[in-house]
Amino acid sequence: GSIVGEGDYKRSHMGTVTNMFLQKRLPLYLDGGYNFVDVKDVAKGIILAIEKGRRGECYLLTGYQKTIKEYLDEVARIANMKPIKHKINYTFILMMSKFAEMYYKMTNQKPLMTTYSIKVLKSNSNFSNEKAKRELGFTTRPFEDTIHDVVNFNLELIKADREGKMIPKVGNGKQKTE
Repeated sequence: GSIVGEGDYKRSHMGTVTNMFLQKRLPLYLDGGYNFVDVKDVAKGIILAIEKGRRGECYLLTGYQKTIKEYLDEVARIANMKPIKHKINYTFILMMSKFAEMYYKMTNQKPLMTTYSIKVLKSNSNFSNEKAKRELGFTTRPFEDTIHDVVNFNLELIKADREGKMIPKVGNGKQKTE
């Protein structure tokens, strides 16, 4: 799954994808999907698990099963942008990912997608949060509200970067946007 929401200063994979889309630097989408959950819901779920959870039990704090296309279409709708129309061939991108991983390793950069993350998109990531709902009272925000927060947060990062402003860093000090 993928935890999304405000405060993604370190740029998760989906945070990077969202940011690239909002800057019109993502011409194609990859088929497949994730289970998306808001970081706020995860934080509340952890507190609920501490307060109400049974010792030794595990709880899946999951949200909404969406394809990458559905996710990006919602980002486009909220940002008032045109959605991406074309997808990249799965077999091609899987093959290319092996070369990309070598390149990123040599240049000491973080890859946008790894062979593993591409395979995960095609796997069954539709996990149930029913146990967490039943035993903890876990709830999730509407998907649209989460994506609204994601879009607004990323637009602020893009604006700060263009203006050369510093953004808060996770931990101590300041960092410039990437």
